[in-house]
Amino acid sequence: MSKTTILKVGFIGLGDQGGPMAHAIAESGFELHVWARRHQSLLQQLGITYLDAPVSGGRQGALARTLTTMVGGESQAFSRVRAVFETFSRKVSLLRPSGTGQMAMRSYS
Repeated sequence: MSKTTILKVGFIGLGDQGGPMAHAIAESGFELHVWARRHQSLLQQLGITYLDAPVSGGRQGALARTLTTMVGGESQAFSRVRAVFETFSRKVSLLRPSGTGQMAMRSYS
C-alpha cells in the first residue's frame, strides 16, 4: 500500500506491548483509532487524545437518538468530536478533566 493511500486502523489495547505498537502505527502516518481501558497519562505519553463519554438513556434513548452524553476530557478534543456525540444524543455535556464523565455517570445511576 502506498503512503498516499491513508489506511484507517482500529487498535484495541494499549498495554505494555500495545502502547508502543499503536505509537509506531500512528508515527508511520496511518489514521489510528484506539480503544483502551488505560489511564489518560499513558495515552498522553503516546500523543493520543482521550475522552471518556458514558451515556444515559438506555436502548430506547439510543434508538430514538435522545441519549445524554457526559464527556470528560480536554475542550479542544471535545470540540473536534462533539458532532459525533450529537448524532445519538439530545444533550451533550463537557465535564473536565478526563474521567469526570465516568464519575458523573456513576453518580447519575
